[in-house]
Amino acid sequence: HVFVRAGSVLCNALGSDPTGKKVADVLPREIVGRALYFQKAACDLMAPIDEAGKWVRADGTEVLYRAVLLPLSDDQRSADYLLGAFSFRTIVNH
Repeated sequence: HVFVRAGSVLCNALGSDPTGKKVADVLPREIVGRALYFQKAACDLMAPIDEAGKWVRADGTEVLYRAVLLPLSDDQRSADYLLGAFSFRTIVNH
């Protein structure tokens, strides 16, 4: 799975623009397996999937997030793309 386009909220959460990069190469290690599982589930079920989770940045800042994935299809049988919505907030742990 590759990011075709990423909005500013996701870019801010990740600290860089993931456009054109593989999901597994961009997402934090703590959530990449879970994210790929939910992407597959959305495609297999051809239904929206939501998830929430967290990861910790290198500086100790905790990122809490919510995401929704919506499969898009040309033939109503298989997903061609996933449209995602993403929100987050940070918690500084000192």
